[in-house]
Amino acid sequence: MTDIVGFSEPYRTHRDQLVIRTGLYQALEHAFHQAGVLWNECYHEDRGDGVLVLAPPHIPKEYFATRLPRALAAEIAHHNAEHPETARIRVRLALHAGEITFDAHGVSAPALVHAFRLIDAPAFKKELVTSSVLVGIVVSSWYFDEVIQQLRTHVPSDYRRIRVHGKSTIAIAWVTCVHRTTRELITASPSVVHLESHRVGRHRLYP
Repeated sequence: MTDIVGFSEPYRTHRDQLVIRTGLYQALEHAFHQAGVLWNECYHEDRGDGVLVLAPPHIPKEYFATRLPRALAAEIAHHNAEHPETARIRVRLALHAGEITFDAHGVSAPALVHAFRLIDAPAFKKELVTSSVLVGIVVSSWYFDEVIQQLRTHVPSDYRRIRVHGKSTIAIAWVTCVHRTTRELITASPSVVHLESHRVGRHRLYP
């Protein structure tokens, strides 16, 4: 789940918001491709100032914690370098997993409710106070224990534990940020990984 930081700030015009929405979708599609995830194989739902994305279960969940954040930050850096301050993007990214049910109106699941609570957590939003943070990431306790802690990299040590309070939710989550500068991200060359396309079921476990 992604959410644009300060999307409705008064200094942004409606035209700025339209530019930002277009830029976010372009950044997500390119970043997913670079991370080895086929965008068209995922379910995505527009949230106005963000996007909900559900990935099929055969895609390794670690891709979203390791490959995607840096690729997304690089794409956002490209967008920001070409637009004025009022149309620049910074995003919050929430990662969780669970059983998802599709119905005639879209998708529903307790896991989705929890992801929304994570991305709206005040303690997480404080992580993006500095302008150098292009992508802030919050992951559920389950995602941290079952995915990130199992990585043989430096990634687990990059996360900080927070408490999530709000709307009858009290939980533990873990946060980190992409602090690289715009110049460093633009000059980076993320590798492109290709995945074989598979059929996606309607009731599956999604990261």
